[in-house]
Amino acid sequence: MAPANIRRASAPAKVNLYLRVTGRRADGYHLLDSLVVFVDLADELIFSLAPKTSVQLHGPFARAVGQGENLVERAARLLQAAAASADASCAQPGATIAIEKNIPVAAGLGGAGRGIPDSFTASTSTGHRFSG
Repeated sequence: MAPANIRRASAPAKVNLYLRVTGRRADGYHLLDSLVVFVDLADELIFSLAPKTSVQLHGPFARAVGQGENLVERAARLLQAAAASADASCAQPGATIAIEKNIPVAAGLGGAGRGIPDSFTASTSTGHRFSG
């Protein structure tokens, strides 16, 4: 079992067997009808409390991800901004987010970005707030 200040999440790869755009929402996003299967390949995300938030990329496909271009980094920046504007504090205001990038980039298989909601939910489940 991982220590209380460490959270792990797995973001499995998926293959679209069927995908059809069925319309567009008012906010511009597309409505989709799809069928996916998950395969035995996943990006792994590890969150640990730290004085400052940082994202570290490791793994066979880490070099293919541009600096600041992955969704986890973008989500972390947004969460930092939200935490900075909130009237709250904690002993460890940030987090180290380590991503083991095992899924090829731009292969249409999903990956670390899919794990963002579950990962941040797990990381904030104890009331932790991220800050810069």
